[in-house]
Amino acid sequence: MKILYIFNDGPDEKATKLIEEQKNDNKVETVDLTNKETSYDELVDKIEQCDKVISW
Repeated sequence: MKILYIFNDGPDEKATKLIEEQKNDNKVETVDLTNKETSYDELVDKIEQCDKVISW
């Protein structure tokens, strides 16, 4: 399963632990919206390609 995590304020410790656990069985990608270089066109493409999207 492809999982995309979108962070509004950057990942915290709890999210980081959860992501590390999910990486064992899934393809996990993260996007941090605090990064001003985030391309929203690329973000929309990633959202469409993933099975699950989680906004944190």
